[in-house]
Amino acid sequence: MTFIKVDSDRIHGQIDKRMFGGFAEHIGRVVYKGIYEPESKLSDSDGFRTDVMEAVKKISPGTLRWPGGNFASAYDWRNAIGPAEERKTVIEPVWKFLEMNENEPNTFGTDEFIKYCRKIDTEPYICVNMGDGTQREAMHWLEYCNGEAGTSMADKRVENGSPEPYNVKYWGLGNEICGHWQVGHKDAKTYAEHALELSKVMRLIDPDIELIGAGGIFMRENFENMEKNWDRVVLEKLAGFIDHMGLHFYARKLPVSADEDVRYRDFMSEPEWFDANMQLLRGEIDKALYHIKGDQKRDIKISVDELGIWYKGFHQIYNLEDALVAGGLLNVLLNNADIVSLMNWAQVANVIGPIFTKEDDMFLQTIYHPLELYARLASGNALDLCVKSDTFDCEKLKGLPMLHASAAHDPENRTLTLFVVNRSPSTDIETEIINQNGCWESVYEVYEINGPALDSENSFENKDNVRITNKEVQVEKGVSSFKYSFPAHSVTALRISCDCGRGE
Repeated sequence: MTFIKVDSDRIHGQIDKRMFGGFAEHIGRVVYKGIYEPESKLSDSDGFRTDVMEAVKKISPGTLRWPGGNFASAYDWRNAIGPAEERKTVIEPVWKFLEMNENEPNTFGTDEFIKYCRKIDTEPYICVNMGDGTQREAMHWLEYCNGEAGTSMADKRVENGSPEPYNVKYWGLGNEICGHWQVGHKDAKTYAEHALELSKVMRLIDPDIELIGAGGIFMRENFENMEKNWDRVVLEKLAGFIDHMGLHFYARKLPVSADEDVRYRDFMSEPEWFDANMQLLRGEIDKALYHIKGDQKRDIKISVDELGIWYKGFHQIYNLEDALVAGGLLNVLLNNADIVSLMNWAQVANVIGPIFTKEDDMFLQTIYHPLELYARLASGNALDLCVKSDTFDCEKLKGLPMLHASAAHDPENRTLTLFVVNRSPSTDIETEIINQNGCWESVYEVYEINGPALDSENSFENKDNVRITNKEVQVEKGVSSFKYSFPAHSVTALRISCDCGRGE
C-alpha cells in the first residue's frame, strides 16, 4: 500500500520566501545578452530584456545573488560605476580560459544590478571579492550602497543618480574560497581570519546587514580538492558574527555505468545526497553555536546560494529527467525549512539556467516549471510527512522511496499543498492521501509537470514539450483520505482546502 500521511502539527519550519531565489553571475550570456541587452528591440529603456524579466518575476525570487560566483573573486566593483561612456573594459580572468566570456565591459555594474532587482521586486544579494580584493574595497562597496549622503563613497552614488541608499541587506563574504580553482584560494584558517575582520568593520558601517560565510563545496568531483573540515574551522571562527553559512550543490548525472537505467536511478538519488550534505552542515552549525557564550549568540541559517543541475556543459539544455531532480531538490529545501534561509538557483539565464534566449526569442527550460510552481504555491508551514511507497536502489544508496515529497500548510488560508515527484520512469503510482487531524474539502487543484518521455526537452521550436498542466478534481466532501494516481515521471502539486487542525 502506498500512502502519504499529512499531520499539520508536525512542522519542519516556516517557509521563507527567500528560499526561492536566483543567481546572475558574469559568465557567458547570463548577464550580457541574457538579462541585459541594451541593443535588443526586446529591451526596455534601461537595457533589460523585458521577456526575460517577466519570466524571472514569475519565479518570484526572494533574493538575486551577484556578481558571482567565481567571477566575484577577481571583480573590482569600482570599474562599473559612473557614466557608461567613461567605464573601461578590462580583462576577465576567471572564465576567459573556458572561452565563456569576452573581456568585461563593465556596462552592467552595481547601479544597474540594484535597478534590476527593484524591477523584479527582489532583494539584492552582493558577494564581495575575498579572492584578490581588499577589505577596504568591500567596505567602500557597502558604503556606496548603504551610506547616507555626506561621505565619499555615498556621494559617488548620489553623483551617479541615486540620492537614497540602496539598503542592500545580504552580503556574501566571498565565494568558494575553499577551492583551488578559485582566484585567491585560501585555507580555512586564513579565510576565516580575513572574513572575521571584514565582518566586524562591515557591521560597524551598517549593523542591519546579514552576512553569509563561504561554506565548503559538496560536488563530488571537487570534494577531494578542498579541506575536509572547512566548515568546522570557518564556523568556529565566524559563529557569533555571520547570519548564514553557504552551501553549494550541483546535481549531476554521472557516468557510473553504461546501463542507462542504472545512470537514471543514480541521478534520481541526487536529492538524497543534497539532503545528506545539508545534515552535515546543520551538525557543524549546531556544534559551533554550542560553544558560543550567551551574549554573543547569533542564529546561523543555511544559505544554499548556489543550487543547480550541471553535467552537460555550460549551455545545458535540460530534459524531463532534470525537472524531476529539480523538484526533488526543492522538496529537500522545504523539508529543511527550519534551517534553510536563502536559495539561489544557478543561474538565471542561458548558462545552466531555466531561461534560454537568442536575439529575438526565448523559451523556458524544463527546470523552470518546478521553480515557478514551488515559488508560487509554497507558503506557510513546511510539514513533516510520512511517505510510504515502493523503493529503488542505486549505486551507493538503497531503499529510496519512489515518491519524493514535501508539503506546505497555510493555516490562515486553510490550504495544503502537497508536492510529489514520481521518480518511476514508467509506472503511475496510486496513493492514498491521508489527513491525520482533519477533513479534506470536496475539490482540489492539480498542477502537473510532465512530458512525452524522460528525454523530452523544450526548444525555440517546441516551447511546451514539457509544461505545467492543471485541473480540478472532485472528491467526496468531508473525507479524511482520498486516492490519487501520480503519473510516471512527473512533478505534481496537489492544492486543497482543508480542516487540518491547529497548524500552529
